[in-house]
Amino acid sequence: MKHHRPRDFDTMSMDGWIKLRAGESCAFAMDTQIHPSDFELRAKMQTVRGMVLGAGFTVENNLVLVQLADAFGTTDRQQGGKAFAVKENYLRAESTGVERRLEGAKAIIRRVLGNNEGDAAVQDISEYRRIRHLCAHRPSWLESVWDPEAGTDPSIPKGRTVGFRLFIADSDFIWEIDEPQIAEWVALLNRTAAAGDKVLRSILQIDESGKPISATAPM
Repeated sequence: MKHHRPRDFDTMSMDGWIKLRAGESCAFAMDTQIHPSDFELRAKMQTVRGMVLGAGFTVENNLVLVQLADAFGTTDRQQGGKAFAVKENYLRAESTGVERRLEGAKAIIRRVLGNNEGDAAVQDISEYRRIRHLCAHRPSWLESVWDPEAGTDPSIPKGRTVGFRLFIADSDFIWEIDEPQIAEWVALLNRTAAAGDKVLRSILQIDESGKPISATAPM
């Protein structure tokens, strides 16, 4: 779940550290199981980062191909020639930057998909850009789930950490990385990749198997 980041809110500088606000407690004892544990949530964050960045290749590759197909009418380097190779190298270059790589596809998407569907796809691209940066460059942190009644050891006062919650933030928003949030990001990545693929096939006039639409049209 995403919510606005308070102006005076500070995150952790190291990934996966435990963050305590004033008056909050964190305590461990052998008589209380912690679930999910700090280890489990740090591993989950690495999995989420990998999922977003891995799926992001398909998103960005589709949008690179959209721009090449729109400019040259093909995604074949041999057919495109030298000018094709120059533009492709520019779009894929590390120095180009993600924002510039994505920006060139937005007008094409709006033109091909129309205002409503195109605007929704462009909005998804912007949100993808945000979560890509989030997972590539922002540290996560853990917050303790405190139960004041937990604990069975009579030699230790009650009150234990019984679990943790996982968070990440950029300069504007905070996300709790739970299962609904992961599912929302998966859906976003799938939609954005599918929109790029749809636009690419429309430009090239091919179906989902890569065959020319004229060759598969009913007689």
